[in-house]
Amino acid sequence: MSFQALEQMESKPGFPAQVEPDDEFLADKLQFDALPYGIDRLTLSLIIGARYNDLHGASVLELDTLVPVHNQPEFQNEHCLRQAFQDGEDGARAALVDCRDFITQMVELACGDSDNPDPWLLEEVEVFLRFRGPAPVSLSRLYFNLGRALHTVQDSFSHTLRSTETKNIIEVFNWIEVLEQTHEAGPDGFAHQALMDDCNCKSEHFSPLLADARQASVDFLDAVLAAPDAHERSMRLNAFFEKWMSFQAGCNLENNYCDHPLLDEIEGDDFRCSAASSCGCEASKAPRDLTWVSIFLLLPLVYWFLKRKRSFPLLLLLLSLGLGASPALAADNPELCPSLRPDTGAHLQFRFGASVDRPALSFEAGTLYRWESWGLGLYLDFNPFMSFERGFEIKAGAMNLAPGVSWHIQVNDKLSISIEGRIGLSMLLFNSYDFSFGSVGLFLGLHTCTFEYRLTNNLRLLIDPVYLAMPIFSVDSLPFYWKQWRSSIGLAWRFGD
Repeated sequence: MSFQALEQMESKPGFPAQVEPDDEFLADKLQFDALPYGIDRLTLSLIIGARYNDLHGASVLELDTLVPVHNQPEFQNEHCLRQAFQDGEDGARAALVDCRDFITQMVELACGDSDNPDPWLLEEVEVFLRFRGPAPVSLSRLYFNLGRALHTVQDSFSHTLRSTETKNIIEVFNWIEVLEQTHEAGPDGFAHQALMDDCNCKSEHFSPLLADARQASVDFLDAVLAAPDAHERSMRLNAFFEKWMSFQAGCNLENNYCDHPLLDEIEGDDFRCSAASSCGCEASKAPRDLTWVSIFLLLPLVYWFLKRKRSFPLLLLLLSLGLGASPALAADNPELCPSLRPDTGAHLQFRFGASVDRPALSFEAGTLYRWESWGLGLYLDFNPFMSFERGFEIKAGAMNLAPGVSWHIQVNDKLSISIEGRIGLSMLLFNSYDFSFGSVGLFLGLHTCTFEYRLTNNLRLLIDPVYLAMPIFSVDSLPFYWKQWRSSIGLAWRFGD
């Protein structure tokens, strides 16, 4: 919708814009497919801005980061939604003022006091890039901030009710109290409707609303970009607000919001539109390609333990209990367990693992020499990175080389448990947005609980339910690292009798 509005502009400062090699590289690393829009820096700036309100530099897969973004009270105005304290008709009016103020702020950031804002005045914005994570990207200050404003303009159609006659806003939706389960219909306003974010819906009353949203997007850009000077730009922006974002009092729950016909569609059985595309919010949607990884690794359950205070030590304790005889008891009383002896000596290990937190694979080979309780190893790990933001794609990732120190507990004659820490080097095996092939960084690894099961006298089965592996190539204000909570399975061969 934002790009369509830009295409209709006769006055577009900086256009036509030439596509540079860096633009092509940036477009390839974005979470969405930019080719339908255009991959010059100005167009990319507008589209990234239009998506920024929903993402704030996060991945569409990082729900633990996205949830706070969408649930922050101070961010509700970016989406034309009420805050919790904005009750009743006065609250709806105040929420709309906040919405207009945010759009005005974005226009001021985009244009400043200049009569003719420079489209090639760049600013660094933190953007999540595939195979890179958050990275500083130079974007057009003009078009990036106008993209953010466009997002809010479009949300003023999907997150409000408008009079079918005057097109004025009669109600502003409430998301924050719906989320907190404290929402009370009436004083807290109409509840946010995910169905309203579907720009592919073809219902009787929703299609005209989408048409109005598209026209308002065009009118907004025209008001800002076609104005001959800063004063005229301000006057045209106020006229835009008067036309598209004025509040009309008198419609509320008691009169069914002036018998608004859209409510019957939303609440009726014939309303079949889904919220799959969400073009009103310009949001990227995470694909479902991660399903096979989650099923294979069962990491979501382990990740749940890790995210909760004191749960991980509890998990280790529960895993340790019931696995066999007490290690301390066996060590003190070898006659109770004559076959229990430390699995000492040299081992050759091979592991295959994968992670979900930052999708990646691991193919590892290493050697370990174990004494009774301690071990010293050296490991080489080929670590391809994966991306699911735009469908499945895989890169060579990193090659990690690290020594490790481990502590082992012999549970019984078949099973031992170990904890291991690793510090080494990591080499990047592909060109990232701002790092090149061959960049060398630090590698950190922590195997929190490895189970080693004796299959034969020399062959061992290795199971790592969860462990941390992290190649780090930069630790500045926008670091480049690939944090992986992995699970793995492998085999170890013990030399000797």
